[in-house]
Amino acid sequence: MPTPGHRLSAPLAVTLAVAAAALLMLLGLWLAAREFSERTVVEQGQSLRERLLLRVAPAITALQLTGDLLASAAPDRPTPADARELVLSSLDNNPGVDAATVCDGAGLLATAVRANGGMLLHVRGPVGPVGTDGAQPARWQRIHTDATPPGPGTPVDPAMGELCQRMAMAATHPPRGVPDASDGQVPARRVAPAWTDVHPLPTTKGQQTMPDGQAGETAGPAPATAPATAPAMVMTAVVDASGRQPGASPRYMGYSFRLDGLLASIALGLPGDTRVLVISPRGVDSGPHDTMTLADDGDPVRKVALDTWRQAHMPRDTAFSFRVDGTLWQASLSSLTSADTRTFAGVAMPQGLLLRMLLRDATIPLLLACGGLALLLGAWWVHARRRTIGAGEAPLSDEALRDLLAGGESDRLEFKSTLRHNLSSGKHGKEIELAALKTVAAFLNTDGGTLAVGVDDQGQVLGLAPDGFEDADHLLRHFSALLAQHIGVEHQPHVRFTVRVLDGRQLLLVECGKAVEPVILHTGKEEEFYVRMGPTSRKLALSQVMRRLRGNGSTQE
Repeated sequence: MPTPGHRLSAPLAVTLAVAAAALLMLLGLWLAAREFSERTVVEQGQSLRERLLLRVAPAITALQLTGDLLASAAPDRPTPADARELVLSSLDNNPGVDAATVCDGAGLLATAVRANGGMLLHVRGPVGPVGTDGAQPARWQRIHTDATPPGPGTPVDPAMGELCQRMAMAATHPPRGVPDASDGQVPARRVAPAWTDVHPLPTTKGQQTMPDGQAGETAGPAPATAPATAPAMVMTAVVDASGRQPGASPRYMGYSFRLDGLLASIALGLPGDTRVLVISPRGVDSGPHDTMTLADDGDPVRKVALDTWRQAHMPRDTAFSFRVDGTLWQASLSSLTSADTRTFAGVAMPQGLLLRMLLRDATIPLLLACGGLALLLGAWWVHARRRTIGAGEAPLSDEALRDLLAGGESDRLEFKSTLRHNLSSGKHGKEIELAALKTVAAFLNTDGGTLAVGVDDQGQVLGLAPDGFEDADHLLRHFSALLAQHIGVEHQPHVRFTVRVLDGRQLLLVECGKAVEPVILHTGKEEEFYVRMGPTSRKLALSQVMRRLRGNGSTQE
């Protein structure tokens, strides 16, 4: 006969099983909440950088183009007059830029700063001591503004000299993974923009310590409630515009962006109670740990978050936790602009907010299911978009395509017999590929158009057999690689290409829209700018490109 103890063993086992299942569920929920919290705070911190880069992307593209043009200029250019025109046109054409600066080996050449609806301009004066024939001190000029620059005879503020130092350091520092030239050759010019750390850009006299250690009035980091007379805190994007010839003098072009405007932009859309964290070195020669917070408003959450981050040896893209007045917070900081910068930005979010985000409007299984469905839909959309861009259905019927070809070449249509085969020499040639890409770049820089490859000058379909591709897929992959190499993947969304069969013969149809940003053709030796003029693609000279940028497409003087 079983004992009472034996009779209780089954209920006890069931109870233990239920308790174990509940504990496992709670553990799973806790792990899921922890993983969600860490992932969310890292993603929110990283999204600050994405919003920043999205905000400045148009200006950065213009800066890259200007740097390429300067690098192609004569060794004795730019002159102070050239630099003056560059900085003024940069602010006119790029409303998101707060200051434009050109520096050379001797220091500041010209700078223009937005101020009270207008600009403050400083251009280097003639070389020579004041009082000699023709030599005058450089002065600040006001252009459509009532802002007060330094005194009429006051030379440029020393902080501007420090800005040129920062620009030179950023532009000449090689990106990670790129070794310095050690064989005596001229190192390759850094084409991609570099970023300085956060720094002041004063336009009034005596608000910054002089970089050479001389005495001067000083000011601490600009808090969010800083008075109007405090120097603006900015970040500067820099391109190396040094000439391509050996021994060419250094020259740099920079666009500066006010930090208060950037912070306001990147903070949009963040959940309530979220704190934005930004930290940067104090000066040009500061060590990586000699940093200051750029939102030093006395908030204990920011103070504890940044102290904890420093104590954890400044981890990047990694969540860390801390407590303030009994509340648990999660935070993460990422490099604000690139892997080489010492300026970091991120967020701090209370754990309660993260849990509400996890459980809001749905249960965890529903969130996971929706997340999985969203990932599948996102992957399907990306795949479908790539197929549409790379080999989507042609919008033209065969009859419409015949009518298009019969109309002959125009400003919106051009024919090429082959993509890579030189019919004269009987061999494949890079010059044939570049000829087709020049047409694509010209269409993108003008009003768009269509390139038909495998068609003679009279509009007769010749086919693609001379190019020797295995199949249509091989041809499309080859053309896609050419676009990425010589024009850039950022412009591929404006290009749709497909292989069509007409009268039993294949042709490559490349349909181009008008690009949002200027398109540069990289030939391997040079960088060229083409536009469409009638039925031809015309290469513009440096001066013509500059006038086109300033005049919104006009090439008139």
